[in-house]
Amino acid sequence: LLPKDVPELMHAATQRARLWRKDAIPVMLEFEHQDIRNYKGPEVRFSFYSPSEGTGFSLTVKTNSVRTHVFDQAVRWGEASLPPVFVDLPSAVRIARNKGMKGPLKRANLRIWSPGDAPPVLAWMMSTGASTGGGRTVDGASGQIIDYDVTGYIAAYNAQWERAARGLRALFQSARGGSSRDDGSPFGRGSSSSSSSTSSEPHDENAWKKDYQRSVAEDRAYWGGNSNDYNRIKNGECSWSDSSNYGC
Repeated sequence: LLPKDVPELMHAATQRARLWRKDAIPVMLEFEHQDIRNYKGPEVRFSFYSPSEGTGFSLTVKTNSVRTHVFDQAVRWGEASLPPVFVDLPSAVRIARNKGMKGPLKRANLRIWSPGDAPPVLAWMMSTGASTGGGRTVDGASGQIIDYDVTGYIAAYNAQWERAARGLRALFQSARGGSSRDDGSPFGRGSSSSSSSTSSEPHDENAWKKDYQRSVAEDRAYWGGNSNDYNRIKNGECSWSDSSNYGC
């Protein structure tokens, strides 16, 4: 069961959000299919941002209820307003299935993404949870399949792992008894075969452990949670529940 006429639904939600703040703009739209004991069904959550205050407002629509929530603290949902017209969710799912997406849709997220190496793009990012063919990204304006990472998460994740790898190499060099640095660091410069960038950089083991722990938590939240969980962890705002669920 997929909600349809989502652009019209967002228009109505925006009118409600502007009772909260006159400058409220829709910045994110999320669909999730709940499958919990004693409850099963879809929900759509609209997230709004007040540019003048930096705070947020959400409106969640279920099959039998509407719920609102005010976020009095600063939110980091993005500041780019969704356009009033975009590819409807059922159409985006149909396009994704025609391009190989398999399994029932579990979650979808529409926002204006800002990948580091490409222009901002309005896109539906969808996931079914299937081991293969379980996700696709559809341009929210043109309906075309997007075959690159719109989130920038993969590039950031790879960079984190490269930092972790450098830390591991430094630890291995130290364990092998590399010569100590003149500045008193316990980590050696490494053998002549090591790259200069690896051998000359000081190593902070605690920082490396924190980087590694956060990268693992981000990975768990990305694949097993939702975009709000991921964004909190990525921005260093790990909550108590995030710590329990993802180990950040």
